[in-house]
Formats: sequence, C-alpha cells, structure tokens
Amino acid sequence: PGESQRTWEFVTRPTRQGDVDAVVVVPFLKKPNRLVVIREFRVPINDYEIGLPAGLIDGNETPEDAARRELREEAGLTLDKVLAVSPRLFSTPGMTNENVVMVFCECSGEIKSVHNEDEKIEVVAIDLKGVESILANPPCSMSQKLWPILSMMSAQGFIGWGK
Repeated sequence: PGESQRTWEFVTRPTRQGDVDAVVVVPFLKKPNRLVVIREFRVPINDYEIGLPAGLIDGNETPEDAARRELREEAGLTLDKVLAVSPRLFSTPGMTNENVVMVFCECSGEIKSVHNEDEKIEVVAIDLKGVESILANPPCSMSQKLWPILSMMSAQGFIGWGK
C-alpha cells in the first residue's frame, strides 16, 4: 500500500568485459617531481577538460596493464612503479554504472602530446606552482577526479604520493 512504481533511466556500457570499465592514471614524474595532467576536448561537455590520462580497459588487461598502455598512448611516458591502486570507483552512480580504478604511479620519459583523428591531447607536467595556478584559475573545465588530488597536494605542500 502506498508504493508506486518508478522508471529510472541510466547509461550503461554494453561492451564491458569485466567488473571494471576504465582506468584513471595519476602519474608522477620523479626528476624533477611533477604531476602529469592532460587537456583534452570532451564532446559531451563541448569543452576542453583538464584531467588525468585515462581510458577503457581492453580485453583481459589488469588495471595496471591498462594504466601502462594509456600512459604510453596519451603522454608518451613509461610507467616505472605502481604506488597504489584504488578499488572500483563510481563517479555518478545516479546516472551511470560506469566505473574506474585509479592507478597512482611513478613514470619516466619524454612527454608527447597526442594529435590524431580520434584524440587531441595536450600533456603538461606541473609543479606545485602549477597546481596552485590551476586551482586559482582553471584553464578550462576540470575533471572531478583531478580537483581533489590538486587540492590535497596544495594543502600538503608537495607533489607526489607520500613525502
């Protein structure tokens, strides 16, 4: 009595191959100590977004394998050491069941921005002044995954995973 039936609309990824859809990489260059961020045009928001390298997990890849591949494809960098891997995370569970795993890592190499027919990605390695600048005046829309990381680094006064 008193219960009503509701319709709930949400987006789901029909191509999901396992429990996790995608990986978000939080890459730290060690010498000099920098956080690697990307600026990429995102069609759904019709704007550029500053965020972190990320992408779908392919086939039987582990999150670490996908992080290694995405970091190489999107930034030209080599994943040297995994520092931490999150559990499966949901960003907007009221609208989609899409989920990600975040991989914090150390990386090395020469940064290469990607400009092909599918993606136009500008890659930047930022120091603490860069973090402060982005927080004070974001150059474009900002990823909800990036903002808390930048805010924590600003509050702690250093770039990286532990001091």
